[in-house]
Amino acid sequence: MKTKAAHSIQSYLRQVKPYLADCPSKTRRQLLSGLSQELEEYAVQHPTVSLEELSARFRLPEETAQELLLGVPLPVQAASRQLKLLMLRACLLVTGTWLFHLVFLQGYLR
Repeated sequence: MKTKAAHSIQSYLRQVKPYLADCPSKTRRQLLSGLSQELEEYAVQHPTVSLEELSARFRLPEETAQELLLGVPLPVQAASRQLKLLMLRACLLVTGTWLFHLVFLQGYLR
């Protein structure tokens, strides 16, 4: 069974993670791993720490994420964002092409 501190840490990390979405996944994992270690060290001395206490001690998840992002170069964040947009465009193109052919072939075969 998870301790209260472990549950609070996981909740806090889940709240921080979306604010790191522009980072490459490897960078995001590294940032969250480092933060997790900090939180776990704190929890050793405060085994019943709550999510609210973590937010008070380590700041709000959004503020913590912003601080973590200060260590990530902007070109890395921008490249990750561009790659995600490129992948989304490719998926839309493939889906659109597939739908066009499906509709065209159904109309042609009738």
